[in-house]
Amino acid sequence: MKNFKSVAFASIAVTTAAFSPALMADTVELYYGPHAYYVGGEFTAVTTPSYNANYSPLALVNVTDDNNVTQTGFETFCMQTGVDFTPYNWGNPTPYNFTYSLNSIGAPDAFALTEGTAYLYYQFSIGQLAGYDYTGPGRNYDAGELQAALWNLQGGQSYPGFPSATSGNPFYADALAALGANIGVDATLATDYGVEIMNMTDGNGNPAQNQLIYLGGGSDHGYTPVPDGGTTLGLLGLSLGGIAAVRRSLSKRSA
Repeated sequence: MKNFKSVAFASIAVTTAAFSPALMADTVELYYGPHAYYVGGEFTAVTTPSYNANYSPLALVNVTDDNNVTQTGFETFCMQTGVDFTPYNWGNPTPYNFTYSLNSIGAPDAFALTEGTAYLYYQFSIGQLAGYDYTGPGRNYDAGELQAALWNLQGGQSYPGFPSATSGNPFYADALAALGANIGVDATLATDYGVEIMNMTDGNGNPAQNQLIYLGGGSDHGYTPVPDGGTTLGLLGLSLGGIAAVRRSLSKRSA
């Protein structure tokens, strides 16, 4: 009986591992989009699977690839000034792989996500960042101010040609008013506002410039995972069906 249990559950584990979306790599085509400021965000991320449902329509943008295919992605901002990536529409036809966590990867800018960064990107993602010109001519400059504030909150980074990150920056002031001394504190799963850092890697596993992602609202972590289209329920049914078949076979042998 002990051997039967081992074989049955090993079979279920193999089946689940072969098909579970959680074990399949997420990929992102990262575009230099229409609202970018200089060399920073907003960038447009087209991911597989899609996370667009977590975002306000104000934070979604259509982009066209080199094959003239138009897709919709969410707007994001980079977390590192010393680590590069090549936009999908700048001669890089290969998506990046990514996972997400509360920390950047890749030297020299491997900083933990701060509460200030999480707060600002959360407000941006739900279309409620105060003073952000989502629909007007000032959007690109606002993107530059927000990018500067985010870099500053991630280890005090800065980049030439960007607006001030603190003095006169309305988004930094917003985060400071909301969080006070916690603006620069490392975020936890309870204080990340459903925001994490996309840890991007190329086909060889080398780190690329990390970006932000909003995973939605929830209770324990602050987000709700994107529905998997019924795959989990299908796997559960397959597993239970396999157990039933083995049990029937075992009963026939016992008889």
